[in-house]
Amino acid sequence: MVLMSKQNSRKLIFLALFILSLIMISVFGGVISYALFFAVLSLPLISFIYLAYAYYSFTIHQEIKTRNIVACEPVPYTCILKNEGFTVLTAIKIKTFRDFSDVAGLPYDQAFRLFPGEKIEYTTTLNCRYRGEYKVGISKIAMTDFLGLFSFSYRMMSQIDAIVKPRIIALDIQNEISDLDAIIHSNFLRHANEPDLTVRDYIAGDSLKKIHWKSTAKSSKLKVRNEIGILKEQVLLIADFERISADIEEYLPLENKILEQTIGLLYHFALGKIPIELVFGTDKLYCSQIADIGHFNYLYEELATLSFQAKARFSSLYDEALNRGLIEKAQIVLMVVHYMDDDLFNKLALLSITAKTIVIHVVTEADISAYSRQSTERFKIVTASYKEKED
Repeated sequence: MVLMSKQNSRKLIFLALFILSLIMISVFGGVISYALFFAVLSLPLISFIYLAYAYYSFTIHQEIKTRNIVACEPVPYTCILKNEGFTVLTAIKIKTFRDFSDVAGLPYDQAFRLFPGEKIEYTTTLNCRYRGEYKVGISKIAMTDFLGLFSFSYRMMSQIDAIVKPRIIALDIQNEISDLDAIIHSNFLRHANEPDLTVRDYIAGDSLKKIHWKSTAKSSKLKVRNEIGILKEQVLLIADFERISADIEEYLPLENKILEQTIGLLYHFALGKIPIELVFGTDKLYCSQIADIGHFNYLYEELATLSFQAKARFSSLYDEALNRGLIEKAQIVLMVVHYMDDDLFNKLALLSITAKTIVIHVVTEADISAYSRQSTERFKIVTASYKEKED
């Protein structure tokens, strides 16, 4: 506000000088009057030349110290502003991308003044709030001439494109499934001594004791034994990876929370070495099995860069998983979805009749209390908000 008033006062002074020079020409004439008139008239040209020179004299450099960015985990960030010219640069402002990230301690709308050769360095942190790929740091530079007559802004040429991974949070699934341990023991341990029948490719984190050397020799590729007691997953997680909008400001926070919930559930079971199968759809249905942290880490890297798709309808995904028998063989069915309506609620409620344990994580800002109130010991609806709380 102070800067704007200064600019307005300077414009008023210029206008007053211009009118005064016109009056002097009309009333007095003479060399002095015309000299004053042309001097006043040349000020806008001088201001414009000054701005052009300031544009080429001002340099800015920014960088993040790591490419391994995780949502909500600050990373080192450096920004250097420098005047490489021979005149003072006044009223320079920097503007940052603020929709999905924050730079700590970097003035957003403050006017800088840089003397010849002077530089200002900020060594701070950058915090990306959501998983995804988007621009961070400084977005635009705004300049105003020393008289406050002209101003312009331009886009930062070397903008930073950040690729942000979802954070890993520990979800307390025990509070949602009170008899989880009993279900696990009754449905997993009874298969522990069954023989190995199939092999699969080695994944980082697999025990070397599981390597099937005969199959490895035949294929010239490391193979490990599939233990039926481990692969008969009785826990199924179905994740809703549908893109709901073309507007990044609308879909990014939602997708971030859905992935966060999905990964948090997988992480919980991986820590306990409880086999779980993830089912999701983008262009088709995908199934991924996790038995330990090694498998989890491998899948996490894939999910971190996964793109949600508008055609990945959850209702279609659910129907296909049901038709393939994936839901039938599971004793515990977990779901992460972005909505709840009567049709979906009635479908899922039927599963609880078959003595399955159903837990549905609904990531939404809508009021679904009418559905949540119908939760039972075997059929639970848990809500999760994805919008930031206003201070």
